[in-house]
Amino acid sequence: MDTTVNDIIILLCKGIANRKLYFAKHPKVRGYAEVFVKQLSGYFKASGKKEFFIGVVDSHFIFDGQRLFGPTVVGRQLIVFLEMLRCGGVSFTEEVSVDAVSRFMDLTDGLKQPLPSLNEARELFKKENIDNI
Repeated sequence: MDTTVNDIIILLCKGIANRKLYFAKHPKVRGYAEVFVKQLSGYFKASGKKEFFIGVVDSHFIFDGQRLFGPTVVGRQLIVFLEMLRCGGVSFTEEVSVDAVSRFMDLTDGLKQPLPSLNEARELFKKENIDNI
């Protein structure tokens, strides 16, 4: 299961990196969002869980209380983004859609300044129609 978790997080990070290179509707960006949601769905089926939470502590990814080294190296952009949101991580539910993940990736490219509070981050997600994340 650890390899699957690492692979899922790395996939999301690669999608975010590609979003910074390409426009929002580019096939590569959309493809990463699609594969991420597909792998996440497989994780939910295999684990029986309904939520996938990636924590961030001291600029390291945490999953189920364990530091993840591979994704932390690859995922610096996501870590910085989550820190700008003033949150301790990000959670994906089993209902998350490709469109929501795509909008999330867009926001990682669009947010340039740290938000003042977690409440503002929640409001921004609502405004951008990012649900189940």
